[in-house]
Amino acid sequence: MSDEEVLRLIQVLEDRLADDAWIPDPEWLQGWNEGFLRAVGSARRGPGWEGILGRAHALGARLPKVVEAWRESAEEVRRELTDQARGNRALKGYGSQTR
Repeated sequence: MSDEEVLRLIQVLEDRLADDAWIPDPEWLQGWNEGFLRAVGSARRGPGWEGILGRAHALGARLPKVVEAWRESAEEVRRELTDQARGNRALKGYGSQTR
């Protein structure tokens, strides 16, 4: 593979992360990671490699922040669903007492 393949895979993940509507799929991420590791393993590491490496490291540093944002969002949805379920149970209980 070439250095360009490494760069292409970095761009693919950067584009996905930039899309607010993207919902991460563990299988897709695993496939991307495997492809990325293969590409890095067979890269020529020619001119411009330092720039590619820097971009990969910047992406790697960004990922924990993105993952934390996904976790917070999922937790917020979980809390809202719990609150709705609690409210629905209260309404059902209230309705049975007023009949």
